[in-house]
Amino acid sequence: MVTKYSIGSRLSGISVTHLLVILCLTLALLLLLSSSVYPLSSGSPLPDEIPQHEVKAQKKTIQQKIEETAKIAEGVPYSWGDEDLTGMDCSGFIYWLSQRVGKPLPRSTAKRYWMMLSGDGEHWKESEGGYLVWWTLTPNRPYGHIGVISKYPKFWQSGSSSGVTSRNFFDGSYWDENFVGAKDYF
Repeated sequence: MVTKYSIGSRLSGISVTHLLVILCLTLALLLLLSSSVYPLSSGSPLPDEIPQHEVKAQKKTIQQKIEETAKIAEGVPYSWGDEDLTGMDCSGFIYWLSQRVGKPLPRSTAKRYWMMLSGDGEHWKESEGGYLVWWTLTPNRPYGHIGVISKYPKFWQSGSSSGVTSRNFFDGSYWDENFVGAKDYF
């Protein structure tokens, strides 16, 4: 909107008009910023005080993203050192997946991913969707294989004999017997 002023317009009238516009814009900006960073209503949680049911809803969203994204790569053959839809190894699959679900990891190895994430790890029975999971392949490679749980007990991995595929944990299985630990990442 363009306001035209003529000779003889009162300076006080012009300044009041512009002051009101500036105040309205400032108020709108403050409301926009405050409602997106901190909720306006009293008693609303601050970002570090998110209610548990909302955290679980966010987890379900990431679980769905993991499942949908992993299905895109299902059947991609195993290829050592690679990380794309022409072929990928286990850590390449985790790298590829993390880039697409919004929580990117640097390209690394299964063992280094274990060392990057804090904590001692949990048993697969204590984990849930969004956890990275590790297995031992040989006694001298205790963190030699990595996958991700999409929805407990289902996990995805890229194996040398299977390529990218999903499996389920169950007691006494190969995946149970060779399991090393799980850590929450997503």
